[in-house]
Amino acid sequence: MTGFRPLDQRFWSKVKAASTEACWPWRGCKNSSGYGLIEVNGKQCRAHRISWRIHLKSLPAGMCVLHRCDNPLCVNPRHLFLGTRRDNNIDKVNKGRARGGRMSGVSNPASKLTEPEVRSIRKMAASDTSRGSQARIARRFGVSETMVSYIVRRKKWSHLE
Repeated sequence: MTGFRPLDQRFWSKVKAASTEACWPWRGCKNSSGYGLIEVNGKQCRAHRISWRIHLKSLPAGMCVLHRCDNPLCVNPRHLFLGTRRDNNIDKVNKGRARGGRMSGVSNPASKLTEPEVRSIRKMAASDTSRGSQARIARRFGVSETMVSYIVRRKKWSHLE
C-alpha cells in the first residue's frame, strides 16, 4: 500500500538519477501527455511537481513547474523552473510543441501514428475510393474511421503534405 511508505521513499524508488546535469527519468506510471505520475494523499500528481516540492520545498499556489530540458519524464530539480500558466504556454510555443494551442503530429504523446503512416493513409484513401475503404484503412492502422476521415480531409495532421 502506498500510504505506509513516506513520499520521498516512493519517489526515489521510481527515479533513475545519474549525474546532477543529466535528466532523471521517471520510471513509474505516466499520463497520456507523457508526464510521470505519483499518488499523494489518494490523488495522482505529476512527478516533476513532487520533485520540486521534495528538493526545493516551496511551490506557490497556481504556479507551474516547467522543464528546461523539455523532457516530461525528467524529475531532476536542476532541469525544472517555476512559471505561470502564461509562461508555460510561451515556453511550449518557443520549444515548438504548440500548434494552434495544441500539440500535433508525433509531438503529441497520445499520437498513435507516425508521419509515414499518415502519408500512407492518405495515399491509400486516394487510390481506393470504394465504399468502406476508410473502415479497412482504420482497422489496418489501429485507429478509428473518424480519425482516417480527419486525416484524409486534413483536419488532423494538416501540417503534413
